[in-house]
Amino acid sequence: VERPAVVGNSLGGRLAVGLAEVGRAESIVLVSPAGLTEPATWLKALPRFRLPEVEVDPRAYVEMVLAQIFARPLTDPRTAPLAQAEREALARVSFAEFLQGSARCLAEMAKEVPPSARLRSLPGRGLIWGREDRLIPLEVAAALGRIWPSALLEVLEDSGHVPQLETPDAFAAALSRCLGAA
Repeated sequence: VERPAVVGNSLGGRLAVGLAEVGRAESIVLVSPAGLTEPATWLKALPRFRLPEVEVDPRAYVEMVLAQIFARPLTDPRTAPLAQAEREALARVSFAEFLQGSARCLAEMAKEVPPSARLRSLPGRGLIWGREDRLIPLEVAAALGRIWPSALLEVLEDSGHVPQLETPDAFAAALSRCLGAA
């Protein structure tokens, strides 16, 4: 496929915008995309993730991050397997490298002109957001919707930052509607 429809979640949404900007995507659907608005908007979420000046247990930090990502409690039978898969993935990465890489990525993003300034001209189809997204709040969706009025906004109930994992059926239906939008 030469120019596919690209769906990007979180920082993957920013990647999808980049692919559309260089003509590599026929259209894009953004799922709770990170880093698309002015840095002051998305940096507001970050204090929850800053480490205190004291030593931190990496497992406790991972649990805090997971609690921000998922709408349901981590003990919920629907969320528990997803959270465990994330724990296992994060266990394969050095905690210090994870934090350093995240900090470098965010610092570079803060220096750039936000892609939202260019969204209006992109071949968009939609924005999908979990109503309970504590990482990238729903207010960001409203701001992006004003910048990118051609995009269909789908808000999924009982879902957080990863609606494709938490509410896969509702996500698939929303994605189908977005891809069908003209």
